[in-house]
Order: sequence, then structure tokens, then C-alpha cells
Amino acid sequence: MNINILKKHVLFWAAFCCLCLPAVVNAAPPPLRLLLIPMKSPTRMYKDFLPLKHYLEQRLRRPLLLKVARRNSEIAALFREKKIDIAFVCPTLYCTLTKSLPMSPLVKLRLNGRDYYRSVLVVRDDS
Repeated sequence: MNINILKKHVLFWAAFCCLCLPAVVNAAPPPLRLLLIPMKSPTRMYKDFLPLKHYLEQRLRRPLLLKVARRNSEIAALFREKKIDIAFVCPTLYCTLTKSLPMSPLVKLRLNGRDYYRSVLVVRDDS
């Protein structure tokens, strides 16, 4: 092969790669998918979690998609299938999930430097 033709091919591909590089560098990262447990209506959940969504997007410099699960049982399946990245769950569901899936708490409630959670178990008077 002629050395001049080889140089032209190398220069062409080098220029092509340099022109494509800004598109790759400026490509936005894929959104993180945040799943919420169904505590209230989906509309109310979206409204309540919108400030958190905006805060995380600003801090992480990455878009965030909110989704409200239909049922708590749906959350484990979506984690297994890698269809969600983050989930807002209650402590009971967290304990259930950690028995079958590798995960770590990202945020938890702490008061005065100590973990904090309070719940109440109730029973009917006639049981």
C-alpha cells in the first residue's frame, strides 16, 4: 500500500474520532431510577418526593426518574432485574430485601448521632 494513502487513511480516522469525541464527552449520563413504596396515591407521592428528586439531580448532576411501586412485592423483583437503582422503603421491607439481595442503606434517620426508628405494634382488644 502506498505510504501516502496510508497516511490519508490514518488522518481521516483520527479526524473522524476527534469530531465524534465532543458528542461522547457531552452525552448525559443515564437517569437514576428511584422507586417509592406505595404509601399514598401516586400523585401525592410524586408531589412529596419532587423536592428530593430535584436535590439529588442537582447534587449528582444526573437526571432522576421517580416511579411509585404498585405493591411492595414488586420492589424486590425490580432490583433483581436491575430496573431500579434506588428505592425508598420502610424498615420492614428493607430487612426483607436484604435477606435476598445485596444492598446497603444510602440514607437513614439519625438523631443526636444515633440511628433512630420507632414503630408501634397494635392488637385488637379481643384477640
